[in-house]
Amino acid sequence: MRVLGPDELIGREWETGAARDWLGLVGTGPAALLISGDPGIGKSSVWAAAVGLAREAGAQVLLSRPAEAELPMGYAGLGDLLEPVAESVLDELPDPLAAALGGALLLRGSDGPADPLVVARAVLAALRLLAGPAPLVIAIDDVHWLDPATARALAFAARRLTHEHVGFAVSVRDGHREPLDCGGAFGDRTVGVSVRPLGLGATAHLLRTRVDPRTPRRTVQRIHERSGGNPFYSLQRAGRPDAEHLPPSLRAVVMARLDAVDPAATVAVEQTAILGPSPVRAFADGAGLDAALLDGVLVADNDEVRFAHPILAAAAYERLGPARRRALHARAAGSCPGLEEQARHLALATDGPDAEAAQLIEGAARLAGSRGAPDAAADLAEHAVRLTPDLDQSAGLRRLADLADYRLVGGDETAARAAVEQVLAGGAAGAVRVRALVLTALFAPDARTAVSQLELASSEPMDDPLLAARTLTQLAWQRGAWLGEISAAYAESVAAVALAELLDDPPVLVSTLTTAGLLGTFAGDPQAEMHFQRALDLVGDLERPAGDHTPRVAYAHVCWWRGDWATAAALLDAEREAADRRGDEGLLAQLDIFGAEFAIRRGQWDVADRLLGTALGEARDYWRVVALVRRAILLGRRGNPAAAEDADEIAATPFAASDPVIAAAADFARGLLLAGEGGTAGGDAGAAAELMLRLPLAAAATSGRALEYAALVPETV
Repeated sequence: MRVLGPDELIGREWETGAARDWLGLVGTGPAALLISGDPGIGKSSVWAAAVGLAREAGAQVLLSRPAEAELPMGYAGLGDLLEPVAESVLDELPDPLAAALGGALLLRGSDGPADPLVVARAVLAALRLLAGPAPLVIAIDDVHWLDPATARALAFAARRLTHEHVGFAVSVRDGHREPLDCGGAFGDRTVGVSVRPLGLGATAHLLRTRVDPRTPRRTVQRIHERSGGNPFYSLQRAGRPDAEHLPPSLRAVVMARLDAVDPAATVAVEQTAILGPSPVRAFADGAGLDAALLDGVLVADNDEVRFAHPILAAAAYERLGPARRRALHARAAGSCPGLEEQARHLALATDGPDAEAAQLIEGAARLAGSRGAPDAAADLAEHAVRLTPDLDQSAGLRRLADLADYRLVGGDETAARAAVEQVLAGGAAGAVRVRALVLTALFAPDARTAVSQLELASSEPMDDPLLAARTLTQLAWQRGAWLGEISAAYAESVAAVALAELLDDPPVLVSTLTTAGLLGTFAGDPQAEMHFQRALDLVGDLERPAGDHTPRVAYAHVCWWRGDWATAAALLDAEREAADRRGDEGLLAQLDIFGAEFAIRRGQWDVADRLLGTALGEARDYWRVVALVRRAILLGRRGNPAAAEDADEIAATPFAASDPVIAAAADFARGLLLAGEGGTAGGDAGAAAELMLRLPLAAAATSGRALEYAALVPETV
């Protein structure tokens, strides 16, 4: 058995904390750790981590992992536990007890069947002997499969332990009896751990750690929803081309469960599979609903009917034939009050090109995007693209551009790139081509290519002044912040502000003002403050401004560059509150990075480390590299060798290959480690200085990023 360390468990900090509490109790006398939960929920992982903690603490651990097939085998579990120590123990026991225990373990000859009571007393004596030199832990995974003979002997011994340092660590599946009765034997010295589903963040970390580090957020969300946060089911679904469907082994079990449901419940089960959780009043067939509830497939909580587990919901949906599924979705589309739900059902009810349906679904996608739900918007946009007739090429390209926007905002850069390539390959012109070129600039391997793409976009003939203002703003930012051409970039940003002021679109105006404020700060123009104040005055009434940076975050950077901690903190807090209110996960991950950078400048390294750990669980692509740069430097300052691992990951990314500042950041972290070794381990201070010097020089060469890394100059000196 591979024993997990507690740090390897994902999303189980509370459970490992409880295991540590239990070990503390074992240090003062007998105690039990009782781990319970559904199949696949992670009981065995928590149990294995507890075993690892016990061994680290110096305890002697005896293990058993019984299986259901072993239930009829007398003393099979006892053999697992005691065989490794049996010979030494048997030599210390009185002859009658040694004979009984040796016979039960089939290690010594016996005149006849062992008396269960004598065996139980021998087990008690053995536990007391083994707990003498150091604490003893009896660890049994899936204790409900323990053979009855072993269970009786161990339960007898457990009830009679008084002051011995003996710990029991057992896992049991929900719905099964725990045969040792640890609660009765140890009373308040029993630590109960009910293992619950993982949260979305922990599921994301699990999938990206164990399956694919680039698993997009939308895939994580779907797997999390369909697995109910069960880590085993999540891993079963992940890494497969048909991850939307149940894996064959699991599908067979769940389908058998549904096949056994009373036929009278069919309508209620199908309705819930199509509509999801619904109020009781939505079910016209009360008797059918009662049958489904009685079977336990559906449950009712606070007047809401839902499946007992998301796995059942997924299976019930898969169980519907294609024609039946489309018919039910068509019926649902006609009765749903909301446009987004109506569009979703209409999309799933339509299997061929349909211009009218595609137009309605496109509108619903834009509604979802405007309310800050990019994943829902992208799903609808994919349907709109699928249902667009081939003859309506312009509508198809426009919807592909929408899809690229939604995917990018949702954090799936790979899907966004694919959609943009389709738009450009399809011969898009005008506003749709401009949108695609702007996105291509965001994916560009270097700043010069990005600026070239944006210059092309700015020169493309079109009749969309809003898009023109946004494009000019993006061009100004790329030119100034990344190429360092501050003077020309600032002039472009001011021109974008003038263009936006002619339009009735506050989000675009806020974006242009924010960019002008930042570039004006780089240029040393006193007017920069005025641009920021106008943007901050306007943003309070907006859900979220257009563009890559919000005025609160941008001005917070300016404030902490000046050392105005209080204003910077207030701005970041206000932005986090707004992002929380909208459920804007992408911005929240960025705010963790910005908050960590702010904390580092204030000397709050533990806070920064925690925020970066959270951000790295969610951030992808460019933003992951930004977070890694901050953490590598933080770890390097602390002399933590893990800084080198982060530096290696940074250096291996395409961003480091195209951006000298990012490449230099990896070297800076390595230099910090080398400098830290110089005082104690013969490190080369000259080599450290050479590595560290590359970052402030590279940042200074871009002008716009010199302020970002100015704090590193004294450290380098």
